[in-house]
Amino acid sequence: SPHVSASVALLEQYGGLSPMEIRALLLNSAEDKGDVGEDNTWGYGYLDMAMAFFNVDNTKEIEIANGSMIYFKSNGLAGDSVTAVWNRHILNNDGYTNNIDMALYNEATNELIDESNFVGRNIERVDYGMDYEDSVLKISAKNTVFMNIEDVAIAADSSLIQSEPSEFSVNIYGAVKGIPAPKIYSCNSDILLNFEV
Repeated sequence: SPHVSASVALLEQYGGLSPMEIRALLLNSAEDKGDVGEDNTWGYGYLDMAMAFFNVDNTKEIEIANGSMIYFKSNGLAGDSVTAVWNRHILNNDGYTNNIDMALYNEATNELIDESNFVGRNIERVDYGMDYEDSVLKISAKNTVFMNIEDVAIAADSSLIQSEPSEFSVNIYGAVKGIPAPKIYSCNSDILLNFEV
């Protein structure tokens, strides 16, 4: 805990990062220890400030509304990841939380690289299993109890460029992890603006 507090203070001194961006950056840059992914012994991993400072410029904070999708173009190496965090809001005292989902696609082959769609927590993470020169990250708000606009912070191991569907070409209809998707709908078409995977 003192190490995390000191790390936050150092990143605050860097300037220009919101508290959520710092959280996303620390989680994304943590070195995974123990079982793969989050576990009860190491949590999200071992704090790696060198990696956090190396990727400090690869953070973004966005706003997303219910039913909307935001896209980013990027590239990644094997072992790279993208982490999104947001504030946990309980709506109407009924136990539901706002939910954000992420999916990472290979633009060249239309393959779903990874997805994260956990319900009930406010952290999502996708990982590159190998090198990808051109990838598309889709962030979506798909929760029926999602209200208003949610601020989301994103941290990545490589730069993220916010893009519109007309700026890339990936067919994501029916995409299954590791299997190229049928070429039915393309992000070059406005049809995808209202299409959910």
